[in-house]
Amino acid sequence: MDFFSLCFDIDGSISLQDRLASALDEIIDLRSEQNRLRFWAKKKHLAVLQRSIDVLRTRHGESWLTFLGSGDFHHLTLLLLETLPKEIHPITLVLIDNHPDWFAPWPRYHCGNWVSGALRLPWVRSVLMIGQNSPDLNTRNFFGIPFQELCEGKIQLYPYEKKRIRALFRWPSVVLGAANAVRRFYGVDLYFDTISDQGLERLFDQLAEQLRGQNIYISIDKDCLGRQAAITDWEQGKLSLKELLQGIGKLRQIGNVIGADICGERAPYPLQGFLKRIDAGRVFSKSFAPAETDYLNEQTNLSLLKAFSPQRVETRSQQ
Repeated sequence: MDFFSLCFDIDGSISLQDRLASALDEIIDLRSEQNRLRFWAKKKHLAVLQRSIDVLRTRHGESWLTFLGSGDFHHLTLLLLETLPKEIHPITLVLIDNHPDWFAPWPRYHCGNWVSGALRLPWVRSVLMIGQNSPDLNTRNFFGIPFQELCEGKIQLYPYEKKRIRALFRWPSVVLGAANAVRRFYGVDLYFDTISDQGLERLFDQLAEQLRGQNIYISIDKDCLGRQAAITDWEQGKLSLKELLQGIGKLRQIGNVIGADICGERAPYPLQGFLKRIDAGRVFSKSFAPAETDYLNEQTNLSLLKAFSPQRVETRSQQ
């Protein structure tokens, strides 16, 4: 089954990728909304995007593959999850990202906490986090996360190489979202099965029985990849593109993938708004996109598009 492929072109990053843009089924121009929607967004500022989604849902009932642009727009995944057709509920969310995006849910649509909002949707049965390798997993950043959901196993975390996380002043008896939990006088040490130890292919083999037959939504931030495969606005992980494509193939093989989205472009323009720049740690940032950014990201995007819609990509490449 091929996916209906579209882009909500908010920051213009996908428009710069000519081959990808021509291969997509539809591009919705929302560049006038960039500053309102980027990094975080108030509910009222989502109205234009909400209307576009509602119209597209009535016209295209098949599974969507949505390109969102920069990782600064990853919180829009929450809106996509909220508007999924009821007939495909419940779902398992698979997040492949260098960051967990799971901090305290305020504001609701924020690229650093949208997963907490997703956990509150009654049709999201669980969240599998794969490939995380950012400082967000350090002990000092482990406050304000959905710890109860991790203990209950509603969140399952598979970092790239972070084997142990120390949760201070918490003594749960069982933590189902980790491979092991050891109680200490200062809290609990959580131990995780890492991708660097077992490989992504083996991990998906282990998850096969758990996910088999389930409705799966995949959300990918390309900052999970090394810089040889993508250049993004954030610190990047260590997954290879080959591993990521193999993982997608396995998910499509064992489950019913009902939708997916991809972000992690390098935004063509700096983040606007003083509060947002403080929040993002970019107050004095003067970074710019290297010349090779668009080509490299486009090649990776085309590979990802082919992973979800191989027949459509092959047909259009022959036109």
